[in-house]
Amino acid sequence: MEDFLTYLPYIISGVLAAGLFAFEVLMPGFGAAGISGGILFLLDILLLLKNHGATAALGGALVILALTGIFSFVLLKTGFRSKFSSLVLSDSSTKEEGYRAADDLDALVGKRGTTVTPLRPSGIGLIEEQRYTVQTAGEYVDKNTPIVITRVEGGKLFVEQERK
Repeated sequence: MEDFLTYLPYIISGVLAAGLFAFEVLMPGFGAAGISGGILFLLDILLLLKNHGATAALGGALVILALTGIFSFVLLKTGFRSKFSSLVLSDSSTKEEGYRAADDLDALVGKRGTTVTPLRPSGIGLIEEQRYTVQTAGEYVDKNTPIVITRVEGGKLFVEQERK
């Protein structure tokens, strides 16, 4: 029991440091919790090093870091939400909702369609019953003109007037 009481201040400060670190991990910025946890951590390790040696200090540091990970995990799993959680987007854009990634456009190379608007040099084209923003290499193309997709660069579809 006497050994436990000897290490009690180190245990308390270590648990507090780990809790403050875990709180800081979940909150953006380097605020009061992180600074306080850092000071407690350093004091705890330095006192352990002075009074009980390097092995005890290393063990204390490892325990505090492990506790920080455990506390962070528990806080995340219990649904801890910071006041900044509303700034993080949690919705996703799915294909079923009509969103398309730029990678899907590579399959359109060589496809034919018609212009919905004049292309000067960009406008709207109808390819496979879908409207796309398309672009020429600089030439003007009238409305309702047959076009063919020649290449895709990033999210841009480049077209040429279809030759008969």
